[in-house]
Amino acid sequence: MASDTLTTTTREPGQADAQPEGGIRDTLESIVVAFVLAFVFRAFIVEAFVIPTGSMAPTLYGEHATHTCTMCGWEYAYGMVRDPTGRLRELQHHSVCPNCGWEDDAVRREYSPPDNGDRILVLKWPFDIGGRLLGPKRWEVTVFKDPADGDTNFIKRLVGLPNEVLELIDGDVYTAPAGKLPPDVLAKMDRIRSINYQRLEIQRDLDAGRLDAEQAAVRRSRANIELARLQQEILPPLNDCLTIQRKTADVTRAQESLWFVLYDHDYLPVRDKNVGWRPVGSELPSAWDTSQRTIRFNGVDRDSERIRLVGRPAANTYAYNVADASRDRTADVVSDRRVRCLLTALEGNGTFQLTLSKYDDTFTAVLDVGRGTATLTKTTRSDDQTRRTVIGPKTVSLPLGQPIPVALSNVDYRVSLTIDGREILATDDQTYRPNVPLLRDRSRRAWPEPETEIAADHLKLELRHVVVERDVYYTNTTVATEATDPRSGLDSRYAGIHNPFFAGGPGMAGWGTEGNPILLREKEYFMLGDNSPQSKDSRMWWQVGPHLLRRGEKYQIGTVPEDQLIGRAFFVYWPSGFRRAWAARIAIIPNVGRMRWIR
Repeated sequence: MASDTLTTTTREPGQADAQPEGGIRDTLESIVVAFVLAFVFRAFIVEAFVIPTGSMAPTLYGEHATHTCTMCGWEYAYGMVRDPTGRLRELQHHSVCPNCGWEDDAVRREYSPPDNGDRILVLKWPFDIGGRLLGPKRWEVTVFKDPADGDTNFIKRLVGLPNEVLELIDGDVYTAPAGKLPPDVLAKMDRIRSINYQRLEIQRDLDAGRLDAEQAAVRRSRANIELARLQQEILPPLNDCLTIQRKTADVTRAQESLWFVLYDHDYLPVRDKNVGWRPVGSELPSAWDTSQRTIRFNGVDRDSERIRLVGRPAANTYAYNVADASRDRTADVVSDRRVRCLLTALEGNGTFQLTLSKYDDTFTAVLDVGRGTATLTKTTRSDDQTRRTVIGPKTVSLPLGQPIPVALSNVDYRVSLTIDGREILATDDQTYRPNVPLLRDRSRRAWPEPETEIAADHLKLELRHVVVERDVYYTNTTVATEATDPRSGLDSRYAGIHNPFFAGGPGMAGWGTEGNPILLREKEYFMLGDNSPQSKDSRMWWQVGPHLLRRGEKYQIGTVPEDQLIGRAFFVYWPSGFRRAWAARIAIIPNVGRMRWIR
């Protein structure tokens, strides 16, 4: 039996040189093989992409410019806008600093060529193999084909998986396994899916002239009335099945990319004294000194005194967005926060405290330097009653004179205390979990603003690198698909929220948004952008390309089919570079510090 073998050849002394034609042929063959291998590598292993827009900012930058706040010195990126011809539009007139909130009009005077978007590497072969270990996972940054044309590459964060119901409530992702839902709920959600396809067909028939406006309005009215009725019927049973999808470390490392700075005390406002940490509730001159980047408490003989972060509402705004547009939108209040600092206890045996509040719940972490313990307390005030739940104590090492990183976070209805990089205490579902029916009705009640406080007693201490951050908040947006005709029969509760970023204005509630959950069937995925207020993602897709229209109702509007996924983004290999005068302000110097893994 013959077998193929790899052989090598050598030239013996005195042997004639090989013919030149053979050398040229070998060189050409090597070049061809190299190209083939490169194309195979690109097609199946790793491919490079460029981020064009800011829908994933600040995790990933599209075309942008950089500005340094004239109030606090914080450097941040803001997005650039091009017209349909590709020409750069005039820079925004002003920008709002994400750190101190200062509205800066110096942006327009610092024009320079825009920085290109991040260049990233995308791993493709795991999706080709698939399976539980290598296939698509929740919270991963994923590249896929645009459902509107099948050619354009989109990049978003994957948040919804097959065979589950997904709904965005108060900025968080909630899901319920389809297999655990009552059969009648599944049947109604399948009917909702069918109605949404019918509405697509109505729009297509109207655009093609097969229907006039009057006929379309009548058909829409029937569809929308049934849709509103079904939505009202499925929400109560869903309340008992939906669970929040947390971004805990054992699930994903995405949370570190989804913390957005609310205030960093290393960047003190030089003129605005209404922003920063301020003493509260003390009649005597405070033992706290917050006037410098290092915050000091000189209160070995003092009882508990507090400082509170003021002037920085946790609004769902992004410096990256065009300021004129983002100011027109009423920003959601984000109550998921993290406060972190480098604590150095210098003298005394008292306590140090961090406090975060969300709606009726207040969480306080207490570090007792004298006893070497940590406790976490939940205080709930409702119906003129106060309930306290204590978690701990836990023994910790708090030596005097040694800087120790400390952080308290409240995110996705889980509160945790971290000391020196280790989670010491945390709530569980019995201690703290979301109340879905209450969250649905939250607009009917005036909730207290979220507060962030630091307190100490009988200590002398220093705090460095004090930072407060907020979590990503997925907004409720609209799908502007139809004229807002009063004959449409649209239930006002499900008509969505006005979205000034969408030219069509008010429309139907976006897919998967609050009050309009979406059922993901086999091989269907749901995508969201990190820059939620200005991301055209699964919530807003209405146009369907020919490649998906052929599938009829098998394709669900607002989803990405599995065969349209390309791969997971894993590394920024070339961020925007440094600009120097000697290089004609061309960004040719690589910014190695911003090369990073994508979380």
